[in-house]
Amino acid sequence: MMKLLVTVLFVSIFNVNVNGVTCSGNCDCGGTDPCTLDCGDNGDQCKEANLDCDATVCTVDCTAKAACDNADIDGHTAGTLTIDCSFEDACKTANLDCGDTDCTIRCNGKSACSDAIINAEDATSLTLECNAEDACKGNTVVTCPTGGGSGSCAISCDESSTSCDGTQIIDSNGVCSCSDDSDNGCDGLTGDDCP
Repeated sequence: MMKLLVTVLFVSIFNVNVNGVTCSGNCDCGGTDPCTLDCGDNGDQCKEANLDCDATVCTVDCTAKAACDNADIDGHTAGTLTIDCSFEDACKTANLDCGDTDCTIRCNGKSACSDAIINAEDATSLTLECNAEDACKGNTVVTCPTGGGSGSCAISCDESSTSCDGTQIIDSNGVCSCSDDSDNGCDGLTGDDCP
């Protein structure tokens, strides 16, 4: 009982996030255990930060307004990487680098990933969700996987006719797909095999 009380007090006093690392500015984590880099507590929490995630299973949580705006997120050696940009401007103008992993990026907030650079060239697969107004609009550039694994590049542009407007897709495998639940959410995508 005493050990539990001491642990609870330690966590409370030092603001330790037992499910990962609470970030404010530059941050990293790695190892064989799953890791979460948490930038989602306050707006601008990891703005312009370098976030490196080398864990076997890695999640980067940017679920606050402009939480990871203009950040550099690197998952080069992660086993699987999930970047959650589910808030307004969460990953706007960010550099999101998947490395050679299975990569999922959720841009489910207004302008969440607008003008971002998404590099999944070395990834085994990329799933990109642009499920909000202007989520991936503007000068967003997506480089799809070219190497190992299935090389799949699945891009979802839902809810808004402008969610992917102007997004450039770079895909040498010819396996790019865009799901479109609205009348023209994929309109404006440019690339070899995207509508």
